Amino acid sequence: MFKKTLIAAALMSVATLSQAAVVTAGTDVYGVEGYNAQVAADKVIAVNAIITTKVPYVENDIITVTITGADSIAAKDLTTPTLTDTNFVKFDGNKAIFRVNTNGIAKDIPLTLGNVEAKLSTAKDGAAISVASVATSINPIVGDYDAAEAAKYATFKTEHSAKVAPLLDGSIDVEKGRQEFTDGTSDVLTVTFGIEPTVNKTKVPVVATTDKIIYKLTGEDLSYLMDFDTTEDGLLNSTELKAAFTVSPASDTSTDADIEASIAGNTVTFVETVKAPLVNLDAATITANVKGEAAKGSILATQNFKLDVDFTTAAAPKALSVLAKADAGSWGINGAVEHVSFVPFSADYSIIATVSNTSANAAEIEIVVYAENGGVTSHKLATKAAANGLTNITAELNKLGIKGNVAMDIVVAAPETSIDASVIYYHKASQDRIKTL
Repeated sequence: MFKKTLIAAALMSVATLSQAAVVTAGTDVYGVEGYNAQVAADKVIAVNAIITTKVPYVENDIITVTITGADSIAAKDLTTPTLTDTNFVKFDGNKAIFRVNTNGIAKDIPLTLGNVEAKLSTAKDGAAISVASVATSINPIVGDYDAAEAAKYATFKTEHSAKVAPLLDGSIDVEKGRQEFTDGTSDVLTVTFGIEPTVNKTKVPVVATTDKIIYKLTGEDLSYLMDFDTTEDGLLNSTELKAAFTVSPASDTSTDADIEASIAGNTVTFVETVKAPLVNLDAATITANVKGEAAKGSILATQNFKLDVDFTTAAAPKALSVLAKADAGSWGINGAVEHVSFVPFSADYSIIATVSNTSANAAEIEIVVYAENGGVTSHKLATKAAANGLTNITAELNKLGIKGNVAMDIVVAAPETSIDASVIYYHKASQDRIKTL
């Protein structure tokens, strides 16, 4: 008789393998920015999942609820976790364990989890808090049964997004002294904003008239901005920076007066006060202006740019990152620049400088001299780099009146791949020769 009972139990176990409890998927979509902006104590999610049984559960059987995607799980505010028709046993890592009470549980019964919180310190786009369950019989022959596959109870999505297109793409014109671009004295980038409509939890809090958008544009050499120091105090105030950069606000209720600018190193920050909530934003533009050749502006440096965009609101304890170190474009040059790190101009040395040009067109040559005292001078040569030939620029270089130890750029208005420059200097007394380029 005992053997028959064991066989019957085993057959029941096999029969229930095709059954599977169901965890009802959640509908909560948490905004990443709003969630991460909360204080640590608020970064919890109440997991009130519903598990529907597909077979009867027997008294004293164990139900294990597994919660994934969280750093940890715990009881809510010193309460006891609950699951319909069960008694809480314990937590085991990311598992909450319950025992079926004396009445057992029939099939097709929804079991509601309560007083259980998932804790997650940092949310990421696409992450999820998922719930799975399995029942375990007190009869070791039966073992596990009615297992529910993991279902997403809560998901995380980036609520606010931004992209940069078009990017900064100025081509520095060597025929304009490298003081402006081939298409003028300005270069524009555009920031387009988007919002995720499915987010229904921890949305970015908005407070009209106090919300702010913070743009941080970082370059590699923004020394040319001192051309806009109209007060000549060696500093750049907000008004001067707003002359160097024209910012079109993202909010149609904001004006130029609602934008403040500042600079630290090679990063320029623009703070736009938004007079309406941070939704339905228009595209913003940031136009980089340069003085240009006619206004005797500074020489522009080729460089790459990055852009950060943050939101701040009075209702959020810290800034919300929308865009971090995104590619914001670059400034190139429409010619070749050959840099010479050291050349001694004195009576003790002789210099030989040549330019090879394999392109089909003769090209203008500019010499930019960097003196030891920090001064920079620019000289356009009358001599051009001959097409498909080698041009000796030594004589004209010696007539420029350069004195002392310098570095210099040989700038040629021809494709970089077509130009090769060579500079050799030698000590007259010893006849020692050194090639610098």
